[in-house]
Amino acid sequence: MSSAVLAWVARGALAAAATLVIACGAGAPRPSSAPASGPAATATPSSIAAGRRLFASEHCGDCHALAAVGARGGSGPDFDTSERLSQAQLRVALAEGANGMPSYAGRLAPRQLDALAAFLFAATHR
Repeated sequence: MSSAVLAWVARGALAAAATLVIACGAGAPRPSSAPASGPAATATPSSIAAGRRLFASEHCGDCHALAAVGARGGSGPDFDTSERLSQAQLRVALAEGANGMPSYAGRLAPRQLDALAAFLFAATHR
């Protein structure tokens, strides 16, 4: 093969590899979305109780079924049967929004987001 053909093949392989690397990281959560203290640091009985109250006051049960609070849900994932997310994953979804659910970062304080994530984790990992 000529050096021009080899160079062309190498550029194509490099472009394909770069595309694959970019595509694989496209859905990954951004590090900046993680809470400063981490949700696990706030998973106390009082924060879980506060999260339970937030689930009710923010009307989360209008969209999400969750037997622990008697919520039947509707349009959102059923927390009783859906994939079990980690507390950190729940916190990121609450802060950034996910799959049609709006972000609650501008609506709830970071501690409230931590509490809601702690409650959801506790309720779905019994």
